[in-house]
Amino acid sequence: MSVLPAGANRPAMKQPAQALQDILRRVHALPSESVDVLEALGRVLAEDVRATRDLPPWDNSAMDGYALRAADGLAGRPVPVAFTVAAGDNVKSLQPGQVARIMTGAPVPQGADAVIMREEVDESNPALITMRRAAAAGENIRMRGDDVTQGTTVLRAGTVVAPAEVALLCSVGRSRVRVHRRPTVAILSTGDELAELGDAPHPARIVNSNAWMLAAQVRDAGGIARVLGIAHDTREALVERLAEAKGADVLVSSGGVSVGEFDFVKEALESVGARLDFWRVAIKPGKPLAVGVLGETLVFGLPGNPVSSFVTFELFVRPTLMALQGRTVTSRRTVRAKVQGTYAKKPGMTHYLRAELSREGPLTLARMRDQQSSGALTSIAGAHGLMVVEDASSGFSDGDLLDVIVLREDWDG
Repeated sequence: MSVLPAGANRPAMKQPAQALQDILRRVHALPSESVDVLEALGRVLAEDVRATRDLPPWDNSAMDGYALRAADGLAGRPVPVAFTVAAGDNVKSLQPGQVARIMTGAPVPQGADAVIMREEVDESNPALITMRRAAAAGENIRMRGDDVTQGTTVLRAGTVVAPAEVALLCSVGRSRVRVHRRPTVAILSTGDELAELGDAPHPARIVNSNAWMLAAQVRDAGGIARVLGIAHDTREALVERLAEAKGADVLVSSGGVSVGEFDFVKEALESVGARLDFWRVAIKPGKPLAVGVLGETLVFGLPGNPVSSFVTFELFVRPTLMALQGRTVTSRRTVRAKVQGTYAKKPGMTHYLRAELSREGPLTLARMRDQQSSGALTSIAGAHGLMVVEDASSGFSDGDLLDVIVLREDWDG
């Protein structure tokens, strides 16, 4: 990486796929930490987990019924019930010609090799039952180690912990586990036109919604957000606030990365030692995007328009946060959709259009939202996805097929 000297020509705009590849090339999973199993939910294992016991730890009944020896041939005649075994009882011994009433999950008595369901038994005399059919050896018994044997690796490093994995960790006796640390993200907003949330209304100010939008996106991606507040449109104010980002894994700023008279973010970053990889990407919305490093901190200077800020976060910052947590799948899922409507553009830039998705039989349908302004939050609020119109394309016609990045996990298409 190199810092552009004063007066240098602007670098060529990077295509989005190349920009993301260049960003992720330098990203490695953060170090691990030991957490309680419930705190591991949604995080990535940093260690292999081996079973310290067999699962199940003993032969147990898969049904409420009666344990017996299959070879005794007891069907069709009254048989005495020797005892009852409940879940949690110690293992008992069963003599030939006897049966034991047994509950689901209870240990199978020594000597028994089958369990017949209660539905297959005449229990009109609880002490002397009659089986309507013969039982086969192994019937309705969950054998020791049938699920997991001691020493087996049950979860590999790199596994994302979901509720089922929490249960498995507990079942093999792990109360704590090592996972990759969650990234800390410092969020800095720039602009004299901004007011803090909760400030009295001002005729020349707008609420700093970007900071809280980005903080929500950070949380949604598994990171820890640190909102630094607002920096005024001076180089000195930006430098002062940048110092507050010390120790963060990632710094995300919004605003001040374009070519306006008061856009000082790139200059301020470079003055404190940041090295910028690039600061223009061939996308709409979101062309002005500064990416680099400040010491050990990854830096993203996002545009100030709220939709541009949102989209560039989704395309570049979110995958970075996922990779820092050890995720192998870093981008949101994409669906192929039949578009409704038409759209025209000049080739050269990839457009990301806010879209609504629906289903028509096996087809996914995508309709571009009427409002596409980069300053209109209503265009992104409630949108199901981002319709991708590739750089070489001149637009689309009704019925064309396009990729759509799905933004909302609650869309079930």
